[in-house]
Amino acid sequence: MRPAKAFGVLLVTLALSGPDVAQAYQQEIHAAAAKISESLAKKGKKSVAVVDFTDLQGNVTELGRFLAEKISVALGAEDRGFDVVDRTHLKTLLKEHKLSASGLVDPQTAKKLGQLSGADCLVTGSLTPLGDTVSLSLKVLDTNTARMITAADLDIPRTKAIEELLSKGIGFEEEKSVELAPDSATKPTLQKPKSQKQAATTPGFRAESSGSLASMKLGDVLIEIRDCKSLGAVASCSGLITNRSSVPIRAMFWNPCCPTKASAVDDRGHQTDSFTVIMGSQRGTYGQPITLEPDLPISIAFESIPVTQGATRITIRHQLNIDGQIALMSLRDLPLR
Repeated sequence: MRPAKAFGVLLVTLALSGPDVAQAYQQEIHAAAAKISESLAKKGKKSVAVVDFTDLQGNVTELGRFLAEKISVALGAEDRGFDVVDRTHLKTLLKEHKLSASGLVDPQTAKKLGQLSGADCLVTGSLTPLGDTVSLSLKVLDTNTARMITAADLDIPRTKAIEELLSKGIGFEEEKSVELAPDSATKPTLQKPKSQKQAATTPGFRAESSGSLASMKLGDVLIEIRDCKSLGAVASCSGLITNRSSVPIRAMFWNPCCPTKASAVDDRGHQTDSFTVIMGSQRGTYGQPITLEPDLPISIAFESIPVTQGATRITIRHQLNIDGQIALMSLRDLPLR
């Protein structure tokens, strides 16, 4: 079902669900738009763009796209002295410049979107099913700094139409599907550290279940690998790093007091400690820490990893400094494509 048709189905079903459900739904949307508009007006913002909303794993659904449209329209109806970027125009800009259409926006992408669209700020959102409702958490980010300006929460009644749209994924890029590793014996499994010494340096180590190839949590920091490619003699893996706490965290893939524990080994037994790490706009492991804002994913990549010709899997380990505390990241048996 295409998004435009899905929107129509949702509106009809909401109407048939009864006036109370439809009215509560509209009230939630307009209340959130009013709160955001008041904050933007006070801060003198001149233009705002609304990107597609995602689930907690960063996947865009038809429901997320529909609600983004509704919030965009409601913001425009507030008439508080700022412009709302047309989402069709925004979609064209994203496609032309090959930027992510999802609500996962790192500082570089936020700034680029602001420059392209002329928007002072971006509205992002994440959806969480909770019992009889779907919780929508909205955040408004300054395009110059990617810092949060304001936020709003609303609950959408979980009707049959809502459930249907919630289950329909779209992917990270418009008109492009994302192939994920199938749920089978080939899917990578993260194991807990075997030694007490290793466990002590890995706070809160546990595997995370998501649409990623593999993911793990180090304290309040979630690391996800979404894609790994083999280019003959070298490989590269990319993904996201997210601060799941409620306060900013400073992190970097390097510890100034100790030797860097970095290695990559493929399924043919070839091991190396020579590869490039990129986090946000920071390239290399010998740089300044990056501030991870709460629930604002930032891109990470491990590039130029020497591998054996024909290797199909790779394991990456690296030492991560999180607010001065050392954690050992270990992402195992990542499938190369």
